[in-house]
Amino acid sequence: MASTQLTIETPRQVPTPRAVKPNTEGPAVTQKQREFIESLIGELGDAEGSAAVVRDSAVTLLNERALNRRTASRLIDALRQARKEHRRKQHEAATSGLEEEGMYLCESRIYRVKRSEAGRLYALELVTENGKSRFEYDRSAVFKLRPEHRMSVEQAAEHSRLIGACCVCGATLTDPKSIARGIGPVCARRV
Repeated sequence: MASTQLTIETPRQVPTPRAVKPNTEGPAVTQKQREFIESLIGELGDAEGSAAVVRDSAVTLLNERALNRRTASRLIDALRQARKEHRRKQHEAATSGLEEEGMYLCESRIYRVKRSEAGRLYALELVTENGKSRFEYDRSAVFKLRPEHRMSVEQAAEHSRLIGACCVCGATLTDPKSIARGIGPVCARRV
């Protein structure tokens, strides 16, 4: 009788994926890099979305001490980009009610709101010293201004009479008609 030989094929051993080791080869992360990463993480404390993912990843890498100078540099770049995006979102949220350029009156101060080339609103405060008026950039003013602070032409004329200069452009009023109205014809259209 012929014997039948059974051959049982055993499954090949599938290699298990190796755990990804942190890249600690190369020069160790510097103290300055570590401190900067920690400060960026702090600035992203209330971040949401992709900025929060970058922040949380940075925290993990710091805690695991899985950084060398190169990876720290890349992480800093990612954190700075996340910070930029986070600040943009904060700015949009803070100025969401403010949509128009023009003149604004808030807390007895006059502001000219303009739009930057990047499309963001910013505010210039009218400062009068020694009879001269000029506009100075005020970093925080745009965050407190609201649509209801928008000046009317009558309010602008009244404030121009008080300071002796046009509150829209800062120029001293010299034309008798403009002095009587409190505002020049060109600036009246800009309010």
